[in-house]
Amino acid sequence: MNDSSRRLLSLGTFDVETPEQVAFRMERAGLGTRCVAAIADTAFLALLYASIALAGVFVFGTVTPEGDAALALLGALILIMTFLFSAYYIAFEIAWNGQTPGKRLMGIRVVDDSGAPATPARIVIRNLVRIVDIQFGYGIGAVAIFATKEEKRLGDLAAGTVVVRDRPARPRA
Repeated sequence: MNDSSRRLLSLGTFDVETPEQVAFRMERAGLGTRCVAAIADTAFLALLYASIALAGVFVFGTVTPEGDAALALLGALILIMTFLFSAYYIAFEIAWNGQTPGKRLMGIRVVDDSGAPATPARIVIRNLVRIVDIQFGYGIGAVAIFATKEEKRLGDLAAGTVVVRDRPARPRA
C-alpha cells in the first residue's frame, strides 16, 4: 500500500481511499483499549486451561506420574497450552471477522492496512508473532506500539494489519 492510498492523521486515525476513490476514516484502537481486550482474552484462556486441567484430574484420577512420565506429561501440557494460545486468537479472529471475545467486548477489530477485513493469512502471521510481543508481560508489544506512529505491535507490522475501533457507520444528514 502506498502513501497516496492511506494518510495518517494526528489523532489516532487514518484515511483510506478505495480504488473507486471513495475515502473513509478509521480510528486506531489505543493501547489502553487493546490492553483491556488482552486481559479479557487472557481470562477466557485461563478458564479454558482450568477446564482442561480439571478434565485431566477426572481422567487420571489420583494417579501421579513420576520420573520420565511426569516430564513427558508436563511437556505435553506445555505444547497443548502453547497451541491453544495461538489457536484461540487465530480461530476467533478468522471466524469473527478480526475479533476475539476480548476485542468484541471492547469494540475493536483487526483489519488490514487498507481497511479491508484481514485475510486468514494475515491473521495467522500476526498471531504467530504474538509469541514475541507477549514477552515481558506484553512489554515488547507495548514498546512497538509506542515506537511506531501507526501504533502497531510487531505482529501487526509483520502482517500488515492494524487494530481499529469497530463503530457502526452513522447515517449522514
